[in-house]
Amino acid sequence: MALVPGSLLVWGVATRIRKPLVWWDLALSGGARRVLAKLWLPCLSFGMLLFLAGFGIWSFALPPGEEREVTSTLYLLWSFLCSGLLLLLLSVVCGFARDLERKPSATRNQ
Repeated sequence: MALVPGSLLVWGVATRIRKPLVWWDLALSGGARRVLAKLWLPCLSFGMLLFLAGFGIWSFALPPGEEREVTSTLYLLWSFLCSGLLLLLLSVVCGFARDLERKPSATRNQ
């Protein structure tokens, strides 16, 4: 079920490939853009690591369809999944900032 929202996010981001990022250029100041551009790879890597760790706990230690009590493992699972998802969403913004930083300044406002 989570595949559909994830696919829609990837589709939406992919529509901006080789397109001008005018709104992002106006929304992100120069300093914020530089910081976010440097955080792109760590956000993407750590977000994927946390999400996959949470998914691994869910699929191996707590298989779906079983009745269970709420334990610390369940809290750990949801904290990994949610933290990973938030970092992956942040990596989208960082990716747009990285694209803007890599673009020559003369073509940035076209």
